[in-house]
Amino acid sequence: MKTYTVRKNKELREKNKLKKEKVKQKKQEKRIKRLESIPVLKKKLDTIFSKYIRTRDSLLSTQTLDKCECITCKEIKPFANIDAWHFISRAKMWTRWDPINVHGQCKLCNVILWWEQYKHWLAIDERYWEGVANKLLCQWQEIYKLNSEWMLEQIDRFTNMYNNLIESFDKWK
Repeated sequence: MKTYTVRKNKELREKNKLKKEKVKQKKQEKRIKRLESIPVLKKKLDTIFSKYIRTRDSLLSTQTLDKCECITCKEIKPFANIDAWHFISRAKMWTRWDPINVHGQCKLCNVILWWEQYKHWLAIDERYWEGVANKLLCQWQEIYKLNSEWMLEQIDRFTNMYNNLIESFDKWK
């Protein structure tokens, strides 16, 4: 009789252990799905893209990592006071992560003087070539559906570009 209960208890423990492992595995799968959801990936991509843009413009304008020239007012501000400003709104996915559409801009111009977008238009055409801002305006109307694979590729792309900027700056310095 004792051996029967001991065997029964052992079987119950094994069943409970299997159940716990299955629950743990399901939680892990849900966590992975949540980590790869579009909103989470969008936030990660926005973060690395913003770092890349502000660093790029900082190195282009002042050759330092602590100051940056605002594309609109041309004032040199501390890096912490620079935003990655979108010429075409961030709501338009087609141009949201286009490096030509986004530039370093001081918080004053970005938040308070946002209506002076024409200055950004002129600066884009000056920095690249005549008609680029107009091309961006034509692109924003295109419909674009996001998927997680593309976003993961872009996160890797901009992470590599950011790291390359930092490495090249360190070598140059």
